[in-house]
Amino acid sequence: HSFVGTALSTQGTVIDLELRSSTDSKGRSSSVYYPVVKFAPSSGEQTIFKSNTGSNPPAFTKGQQVEVLY
Repeated sequence: HSFVGTALSTQGTVIDLELRSSTDSKGRSSSVYYPVVKFAPSSGEQTIFKSNTGSNPPAFTKGQQVEVLY
């Protein structure tokens, strides 16, 4: 909660969806899509980050505008 209260906000763009696969201890495999987002913080330098939260089906599409808190 403290991060959200003090974070700056800007618009970013989903530039890719990274597909990651994993296998659990019972041998079941699953695939999850993680958005890769590009944005420019107030310093103006372009920044790209890979989200550590993913989903299947993907929650975002390439080219989608998203709010970024930093």
